[in-house]
Amino acid sequence: AEINSSHKAAELFTVEFMGWDLIERILDDHPEVSERQLGYATSSQLQTVNANLHQISDTLTELNEATSKNAIDLEIDKAREEIDRRDFRIAKQRLKQFYRARWNQLTDHQKFRVTTNLAAISQSEASVEETARLYFEPKRYAPDNLLALENEALGFLLTGKRELARDAALKIRENHPGSWRAAMVAIYAAPADESISRLKENLNAEDYLRAEVLVALAVRALDQKSYAEGEEFAKSADRLSENSWPYPKLLLAQCIIRSIMMGASTRPVDSFSPEGLRRLDEADRLLE
Repeated sequence: AEINSSHKAAELFTVEFMGWDLIERILDDHPEVSERQLGYATSSQLQTVNANLHQISDTLTELNEATSKNAIDLEIDKAREEIDRRDFRIAKQRLKQFYRARWNQLTDHQKFRVTTNLAAISQSEASVEETARLYFEPKRYAPDNLLALENEALGFLLTGKRELARDAALKIRENHPGSWRAAMVAIYAAPADESISRLKENLNAEDYLRAEVLVALAVRALDQKSYAEGEEFAKSADRLSENSWPYPKLLLAQCIIRSIMMGASTRPVDSFSPEGLRRLDEADRLLE
């Protein structure tokens, strides 16, 4: 008060007491003054810095998680490549590590990929029960995924539930007409007395470009003693697989031998005639 009285008499400025909180609020409104004159950040600036630090921290966490997920996907990709090269043992070891120690780190899509690839390995090992179990599992993680639905249908087929397999396959074909795996399952699971011509009615042009579908038709033709048709299906499957899959050759040899021995070929020949011997020799070469 004394200072203000003397200042008033001298026509000087008024002195007013301000607490530090009030001073900080004023400085917050004029950050350029605080930076230039005092050389420190105001509370609002510190809040902004803290918010940015939290954002950076969150971003780094997200990046670390993304990097980890990408690393997992790369591992699964490597396993897929090993399966394609038929290095099943190495691929199985790589994928099994996720089951043992890292399963909770995987996304549902990654779990789907791991179980699907393990099913492919199990199938190569002719482990029917394990393959069926692994065929059912991917649907838990990707219920609407086409491959998961196809695998489920295959699981039903492997476990002898033919009606469930057929129903699942036909339902897939309704929503995904291009699913050749569903077409294959529907053929294998069809009633034993369903004719080849009836089975073919449910196929489209693209299905005939898959060796697996043609093999399924060859098997059904063989079962129905339609050996000439079986030969054609097996030959086409062998051409499509570029001789890399032995099963079409085995089916072709079976069709040839049975058609000769049972006289059911469209070109009936005596099994002891030169033509019969030639065809038996052809079957023998296929089985080598």
